Amino acid sequence: MSKVTLLYASVHHKNTKKVVDYIERNFGYEMDVIDITQNKYYDLSKSEYIIFASGIYFGTMHKSIIEYINDTDLSGKKIILCYTCGIRYKDYVNSLGIKLNNKDAKYMGSCYCRGYDTYGFLKKIGGIAKGHPNEEDCYRVLNEIRKLIEKKK
Repeated sequence: MSKVTLLYASVHHKNTKKVVDYIERNFGYEMDVIDITQNKYYDLSKSEYIIFASGIYFGTMHKSIIEYINDTDLSGKKIILCYTCGIRYKDYVNSLGIKLNNKDAKYMGSCYCRGYDTYGFLKKIGGIAKGHPNEEDCYRVLNEIRKLIEKKK
């Protein structure tokens, strides 16, 4: 398999980190996993597949992911976007996928799962999606990533 790099940002409840850890343990191939909030300048020149993973903040992926995509030449790279959110009422990464295609990257698709969320008024009610992501969520995301990679080979 070609080189896979997963760049992630997991800040608030560490929902995305749970998913990333599961993917890293169970992917079946070697992959570089980088916390983009700690390492903003990772060399992707040898990576064919890049997975960006983040929670959703104010309707989009974490600012460090957005900045990295804006500032990095991703031409020819095969990109998957993965995210966690309290509730999915829209495709939070559709516009980012369009941006990636406009930068000559090959946007392969996205996957998501629910994650515990206490933003704003949700804190007063104890949050939503308690217990997520769980093992089933992580398994589903991993399989979705595998399907996206296999479909685009």
